[in-house]
This record gives sequence, C-alpha cells and structure tokens, in this order.
Amino acid sequence: MSLDLISGLLLAAVVLFGAGYVAKQLLGDSLARIVAEYRTPPKPHEDRHLVGAVGRVVDDGERSGRMRVRVGMESWNARQGSSDAVLPVGTEVEVKAVDGRVLEVEPKAAET
Repeated sequence: MSLDLISGLLLAAVVLFGAGYVAKQLLGDSLARIVAEYRTPPKPHEDRHLVGAVGRVVDDGERSGRMRVRVGMESWNARQGSSDAVLPVGTEVEVKAVDGRVLEVEPKAAET
C-alpha cells in the first residue's frame, strides 16, 4: 500500500468521525426526545385480548389438580372465578380475567 492511500483513508476516517461527533452533539438530545415521544409504551398485559374469549374445559383438574382450558389453539391453566363446583370436560367457558398465565373463567351463559 502506498503512503498516499493510507493517509487518504486515515483522513477520511477522521473527517467521518468528526462529522458524526458534531451531529451527535447538535442533534443528540432532540433526537432522543423525538424517539421517546413516539416510542410505543410496553403492553402491561399482553394476554388482555383473551378476556371475553370462549373456550372449552379440556382437563377438569380432578386428577391433576389443575384445570386446563383450550382457547383457540392454546391450552391454558385456568381457575373458576366464583364457584368451587368442578366444571366437567367439554364445558364451554368464557374468559373473565387473565392473571399472569392463568385464566379466570366462568361457564358460558346459555343464549336464548
């Protein structure tokens, strides 16, 4: 490599670094504010969309001690909200709340 090429590359690197530094100093705070303004806040409850969904009991919890409900394509741990009565397998339920990874369900009211 010739000395001219090395000095040219070094000069280009210094100029690019300097331009980046100046741009950061001039625009850094305003860009950070703009990005913070338009950043979407994280969802506090990602599974909130399940509230109101209808599912079916796939494990009543008699043997395993844990009721499981299938909502859509997923199987979830569940508990019955208001009653201690065991919901038999196949019972249609509605999701009333989501507590972490556990769904609170109630038997779906019969439509008239």
